[in-house]
Amino acid sequence: MNKKAVAAVLLFTAILAGCGHANLTGPRTAPPGGEEWISHKMDGESPFSYIVTTEEVTHVGKVIGRIESKDSKGDNSKGDIWYSNDLPVNTAIFSIPGVNINREVAVQLKNMEYVKATGLGHNQPP
Repeated sequence: MNKKAVAAVLLFTAILAGCGHANLTGPRTAPPGGEEWISHKMDGESPFSYIVTTEEVTHVGKVIGRIESKDSKGDNSKGDIWYSNDLPVNTAIFSIPGVNINREVAVQLKNMEYVKATGLGHNQPP
């Protein structure tokens, strides 16, 4: 083969190799071990946890809570509380119109900027 043909085959192979790594399952979340999470604890119940994704939310409903603590450790309070491993205290949590809050909620990052948090159920976050 001549040099042009070899270069063309190598270029084509490099292009095809990169195509096999596309994320076809939806929006990318943080890598394992580095997730941001939020949990909602109601009096007498185990916490209901969510993993915060990078997927943007454009329409939000009502405010359903605010992050009150960075972590649940050492928190013996009773009542309705939202907490997170990394989000700032006072971060607003919103419902998403037409979506059950046990499935997904919206987390406000900035004014008018929201991302989706996906429900894990009554499981502790990773």
